[in-house]
Amino acid sequence: MNSAETLSKVPGYLFATTKRGVRSYSANGARQCFDVAEEIPVTVNTKFDLASLTKIVGTTASLLHLIQLGELQITDLACQYLESWQGTDKSEITIAELLSHQSGLAEWRPLYFTDDLQENVAEQISRIPLTYSRNSGRRYSDLGFISLGEIVKAITGKDLPTAFAELVFEPLGLQNTSFGPITGEVAATSKGDWYEQKMVATNTPYKVDLDIAAFPNWREDYLVGHVNDGNSYHRLGGVAGHAGLFSTAEDLLIFAEAVIANKWQAHNFLSVHGDPMQGLGFRNWHTPTSSGEEIFWGHTGFTGVALGVSIAHQSAALLLTNRLHAQGEPIPTEELWQPFLQEFCAQIVI
Repeated sequence: MNSAETLSKVPGYLFATTKRGVRSYSANGARQCFDVAEEIPVTVNTKFDLASLTKIVGTTASLLHLIQLGELQITDLACQYLESWQGTDKSEITIAELLSHQSGLAEWRPLYFTDDLQENVAEQISRIPLTYSRNSGRRYSDLGFISLGEIVKAITGKDLPTAFAELVFEPLGLQNTSFGPITGEVAATSKGDWYEQKMVATNTPYKVDLDIAAFPNWREDYLVGHVNDGNSYHRLGGVAGHAGLFSTAEDLLIFAEAVIANKWQAHNFLSVHGDPMQGLGFRNWHTPTSSGEEIFWGHTGFTGVALGVSIAHQSAALLLTNRLHAQGEPIPTEELWQPFLQEFCAQIVI
């Protein structure tokens, strides 16, 4: 199946590329088609909920800059910055293990099931026993990147919007990247929190053993300009190290070009750490071509977004969709992304 066929399954999408500094954009479909009188089109200026792209555009990039400034090293213990982790089963976890998803932390847990939303989230995580042994395999963990966000705050002494702006957005000239809530031209996502409600109710894909009725603030309306991720929205006010940023295609291509140019020695994070698909913060895709295999580094986001960077070809591909703005089960992000990435890869290796 080609990219046009798969992308026809989402209301709206924007794909963008940069090839040796030459950018292109294509906007298609509707950014919102439910709860509006008429469908509202996607344009090149539409902002999208980045979901887990926050992990590289915000958190990983901030850590790269802090390392360059000499503020930390990837071999540092996380508990040097998170005092609540000292003397716990997390006391030996390193920054590198958090970045490479080898920390042993659980993949996900609805941290908003708590009686104290004002408690420091790292302290709350400190009481959740490790689910796995450290360095026993890649277990992609939102809790790990929530913790890395807290480390950025601890080192800088600033909140994440300020830290990300000063460390990443302002140096790169990203004028349309920020935490929500935002207004204006923004792509809608899901009808409330239905997906996370289902995760809790069914204990799938992660066993949490909680009663959905114990949380009284589930959202019911279509989400527009408010972060989709529940831990970001309900637990952390929309500001977190794992999810929460909104951005445009132009800003994300600027970020990709900075990675290509080795800003903050970013290439040091683009090597395998413990798992063939995982670097430090960035993951990769091995894409076959007629002349061999090409490697793209980047990330995906649950809302239907993905960014892949080819250092060898000084090129990057970006796909932004509103796959969650759907009735029924949404199409998986990888199913949307892979055909597009493969077609782009075939173009740049010619």
